[in-house]
Amino acid sequence: MQKLAAVTMTLILAACGGGGAPSTSASLTLSLDGTAATGAAISDATIEANCTNGTATSTSGADGTFTIRSTTAMLPCFLKVTVPLTGEDIYSLAEIGATRANITPLTNLVAGHVLGAEPSTKFNSFSDQERASITSPNLRKGLDFVKLAAEGAGIDLGDTDPLKVTLKAATEDSYGDLHDEKIDQLMAALAAADKSIADLSEQLAKAKAGEAQDALRETLGAASDSLESCPYARGGHFWSFLHDGTGLTEWALDAADMKITNVGAGSMYDVTELQDADGNVVPCAYTFSRETYTTTVYRSAGGVAMWKEQDSVTQGWQFGLAVPKQASHRLASTKFVGRMPGLIFVDADRSVGRHLDAGAFYFDIDSSGGVAVAHCDLATGTPTCDSATQSENDTMTCSSPGNGTISCVSKDGSVSATVLPFVTQQEPSLFLMYNATVSGYSTNALMVATKASKIPVPSVDATTTKSMAWYAARVPKNNAATGWTFDHGDSWFGPETTVSAVDAAAGIVTYSSGQVRYLNTPVDGTYWIPSWTRSDGTGASNSIALRSRGGWTVVATASAGNRTFDGRSFFIQKPE
Repeated sequence: MQKLAAVTMTLILAACGGGGAPSTSASLTLSLDGTAATGAAISDATIEANCTNGTATSTSGADGTFTIRSTTAMLPCFLKVTVPLTGEDIYSLAEIGATRANITPLTNLVAGHVLGAEPSTKFNSFSDQERASITSPNLRKGLDFVKLAAEGAGIDLGDTDPLKVTLKAATEDSYGDLHDEKIDQLMAALAAADKSIADLSEQLAKAKAGEAQDALRETLGAASDSLESCPYARGGHFWSFLHDGTGLTEWALDAADMKITNVGAGSMYDVTELQDADGNVVPCAYTFSRETYTTTVYRSAGGVAMWKEQDSVTQGWQFGLAVPKQASHRLASTKFVGRMPGLIFVDADRSVGRHLDAGAFYFDIDSSGGVAVAHCDLATGTPTCDSATQSENDTMTCSSPGNGTISCVSKDGSVSATVLPFVTQQEPSLFLMYNATVSGYSTNALMVATKASKIPVPSVDATTTKSMAWYAARVPKNNAATGWTFDHGDSWFGPETTVSAVDAAAGIVTYSSGQVRYLNTPVDGTYWIPSWTRSDGTGASNSIALRSRGGWTVVATASAGNRTFDGRSFFIQKPE
């Protein structure tokens, strides 16, 4: 009976294609496993293999892993993954005899060097000559070249083979392994330099054996260097701005000489890596003093930073965000087309004093760069959003002055906005500084949007290793006109890290503290926390949060029991 059952199950699986494999293992001509990642796992992505005697496809899982099986295609193969949110293609190679082939920015560089050209130019016209070049000795030479080049950016790949290493990529709630962190470091350098994987791959493909590091440093520029304590905190130009959308300033960080320059003013200051109370260096954070201010900057692995500064005379605090300067993007590009949820933080100069508020929205951006906006109702019950519309009255004319910003003015001239487009890892984001006259009052606002990606629902008893974060906040006080409290420091990213209950269908997650999160509410990529009572009996505020997989989160808060979102918080996840 056992033998009969085994034979029957084998026949059923063969007939149904169970396990994603062809009918019998003996008929397989191609069997490859791998992980697709940019540091973060590339999930739910199409994997294409252009091979000898045919092609094959697969789809990556939530952790970026994939399997490719075929009964016709044979090694060697040229592999490609398309990143879902950006449309970017990343490549790899697999020689005869290979059983594993990862697809990452590092394998893209190896492929480019072996093929002698940026891989995208070769994939669709994969010739016999190019197939013949995919051999173990050639891959080893390409790997050695890329390792030498990476050292020019302080990235030590050691004895690891990026093509074949068993790679654990970072996911929503867990860090990746050591090799994954090396990929993160390369991606941080590319983001800071405003360069793509293809840019670097093309440069290295042209370089000769003794030019590896020079070619990489020429491409990355100041981003070749990082803080000694943090390979993600790269040099280069970046923008800083306040939490209310004012104070846009361009800076240049020289991480090699530890200097920072206010580009507009031409003022240079010494940079010191931040130390804790015991004198230990705090990774990925630095400080500098200017005039009467002391400024501290906290960098995420994705490049976006939070900063806070105190005036030694008034003892007052200010805080905001900082974003690497990227001048290569346009709203009509594939990277930005689609849905982008966001939060807006408003600061109105009313006759009775400053008035803070916040709201949620989403953009729908089409292939011509047209933007439709949907507004979300946070006033009652569980937040919901209306349909995105593009009103003639809201039409804005936009231009790119060439400094990495997009400048927009409304049809009637009453509204102006400066937009900072930014792409890191797999996530395009927009940071907008907005100025308008509303009901006769001068109004500033900061709008932050990032391309939609659904927040996965964790399982019961799940814990997260990606929880520690720095934060800065103005505490909500229900429309009081003055005297907002500034709060800041090291924080747990949420009151507890243990999940006690889950409603997976509704996306509702309850933590052991009693906090409840409504994931992907009111739109994918955001989450809603209604007023609740902490385990110590104290009341906690309503919150609406927009999270980024790049290591930052922005949050609007209202006092417990109220719906005036005059509190605002910025979180920067501590890189491992």
